[in-house]
Amino acid sequence: LRPGGRDRPHGRFGRGRIVGDSGADPGDPVEDAGDELLQKNLLHRILVPTDFSLKSLSALDVIRMLREHISEVVFVHVVERSRSQDDLEDKMKTASNRLQELVDEMKIFGIKAGFHVRKGAASKEILRIAEKEDVSLIVMAKTGAGLVKGLVMGSTAQNVTLNSERSLLLLPPENAADD
Repeated sequence: LRPGGRDRPHGRFGRGRIVGDSGADPGDPVEDAGDELLQKNLLHRILVPTDFSLKSLSALDVIRMLREHISEVVFVHVVERSRSQDDLEDKMKTASNRLQELVDEMKIFGIKAGFHVRKGAASKEILRIAEKEDVSLIVMAKTGAGLVKGLVMGSTAQNVTLNSERSLLLLPPENAADD
């Protein structure tokens, strides 16, 4: 610590330092290099799971707003059910084409991007890809295109929340204020 400074207790603003003779209000949090490093690392590589519903694509609005701070985006779509091998192949091809469009949009913004299409349980595949890609943040909607309406949180978002060791940003439905 510099002379005149004291440790800031953990609280609403986390770790920090209050420095005496700086002219700043002693109650204001002081940003330091650690805070900046945390912000940069949090937005380094973002995983965006999507089922192509409007709710799940709301993550794109967040990315557009933060595009200057994001290094890379990884999109993922998981096919959970198919009637046949042909149906599975068709769903995976369609998903690949739609994800490629999202990747191309990110490139317009100058953001490196890629995607994965998987078959299986959505939450398990999302968690596997999050680990494999070493993402710093998962950005997903609280609910997607599931069959049950009016849920506070969808089963995929709930399972990811309970089992992820990665930072997670859950986006509310656009009409949450109307509920």
